[in-house]
Amino acid sequence: TQAKVSLGFSLGEVGAIISSGLMTLKDALSVPIIMSDDCIALADGVKLAVLFSRDAKLATDVVEQLCQEISAENNGTISISTYLAPNSLLLMGQGDTIDQFKGI
Repeated sequence: TQAKVSLGFSLGEVGAIISSGLMTLKDALSVPIIMSDDCIALADGVKLAVLFSRDAKLATDVVEQLCQEISAENNGTISISTYLAPNSLLLMGQGDTIDQFKGI
């Protein structure tokens, strides 16, 4: 049986591309490896936080507003990095901005 659709989430996308035959393992893995070098350089002084709500949906407009207010203090930038699901997301922030967000 031949699959008609191949899906993946995050690094699962790499597996989906490989299993579909669009790229070889070597070629598909070269992309995240190249990106990782840039990520290391960009991540200096940056923290990551997972924001999760037990409700079905997270109030992302409120989160965005809080990030803008903290960033406006000029002590670093904080922003939503990734929307994981309707009730969870990743925040990335420079310096102490993640700690400031947690304190609100």
